[in-house]
Amino acid sequence: MKTIFITLFQGTEAKSIFRTDIFSKLSSDTNIRLVFFVGSPERAEYYQKEFSHPRVVYEVVAGHIACGWDGFFSKLSFKLLNTKTVKLRRKIIWEENRNYSAYFLGGLINTLFSRKGVRQLVRRWDYSLVNNNEFTKYFEKYFPDAVLLGHLFDDLEISLLREAKRRGIKTIGFINSWDKLTARNIIRILPDKLLVFNNLVKLEAVKYADMAEKDIFVIGIPSYDWHVNYKPLSREEFFIKKRLDLAKRLVVYAPMGKTFSNSDWDIIDLLQVAIKSSQIPNAQLMVRFQPNDFVDELELKKRPGLVYD
Repeated sequence: MKTIFITLFQGTEAKSIFRTDIFSKLSSDTNIRLVFFVGSPERAEYYQKEFSHPRVVYEVVAGHIACGWDGFFSKLSFKLLNTKTVKLRRKIIWEENRNYSAYFLGGLINTLFSRKGVRQLVRRWDYSLVNNNEFTKYFEKYFPDAVLLGHLFDDLEISLLREAKRRGIKTIGFINSWDKLTARNIIRILPDKLLVFNNLVKLEAVKYADMAEKDIFVIGIPSYDWHVNYKPLSREEFFIKKRLDLAKRLVVYAPMGKTFSNSDWDIIDLLQVAIKSSQIPNAQLMVRFQPNDFVDELELKKRPGLVYD
């Protein structure tokens, strides 16, 4: 049986795996075992409720702090990318603090060192000098045949990638957004193969990540497969499934989540009051919470009739 390590530290990673055919195809292969790495026990429990399988394992790896050489190369990775977006961000910071010396020195360092030869040298040092062992026990426990990483700009995932490459295990990276190659930092360690959305991102991967063109594969946006294959429910089917009143109109509210807002529950209450007082006549409310936000159970208990998913 072959074992594949897959990172799920970001919601976009989970969406690309679970909300596409990737999970069903991999889990249906009796010769494959999947080991998913998540950032918290709560997240592992959340995924297990919907995506459990005899050959699927969830491991929690959290609390990574880049320090020493790891911290040094992490910070340096932001200095070795020279794009219009990086320049714009530096200008925005200057407009806020008017620190001329930091602005011009940062620009000079960025211009001098954001070159392919420098990046290649830094990657070799990064690979050789950093010695993290967060994932060592998992390699010795599962003996993986391949590692798939969906967020190559994260220090924790780079630790996994470094460990895999040192052990000679095949690694595949995925650029899960259209702007990360030009807006964040360089990829500290390069995978053996790289998956990208389109040809534009492929060109950027060659230019800014220094990947060989032959090792980059254009696969499209995995989560968009849903729009091709999905067959929507009728209004009646949807209302019955969600236990909604067919005779009433539906108001759907999608909160921003506690990371970005502290007024979500206030808005929910305002909508409920407006519906009950017929300011919004003949209606009912359904709340669709953020998929990456844990819902406050205490707040839910205060609103026993709230329809949500």
